[in-house]
Amino acid sequence: MHVVNIGPHDLGADALARIDVVVRQGIDTLPIPEDAVYQKGVGRSRGAFVGGSPEEQKRLPKSSPKRTGPPPGPLYAEVISGKGQGRTDRKQISQYRPVGNWGLQFASVGGLVYRRSKELQLGRELPTEWFLQDIKN
Repeated sequence: MHVVNIGPHDLGADALARIDVVVRQGIDTLPIPEDAVYQKGVGRSRGAFVGGSPEEQKRLPKSSPKRTGPPPGPLYAEVISGKGQGRTDRKQISQYRPVGNWGLQFASVGGLVYRRSKELQLGRELPTEWFLQDIKN
């Protein structure tokens, strides 16, 4: 079994205890523009970009002091490149922790459903132009 959940608190302690391999997203962050307002220690992400004025940012909660570091386990890039080890047995339960990529599983499943629907000739094709607009006028 492989588990991908939307948020870090979606699974209960009993479910988390059954997971054998945790595959992590990684700790790399997107580059932050030099003129951007960045505040460390806000929210739950080491790479969080926090917008707003300094006065607005003061209203945000501080990071949880309980955080001690990333959970043990290989990074996603390591697993797919063969440099890290995922499951070694079909009976193991693996989990992808998509911190920063929440919702990625919906895009993945959506692609599968789309291809399978086309294969089975289900659904209705929508014209692309319905979804395009010129917003620069």
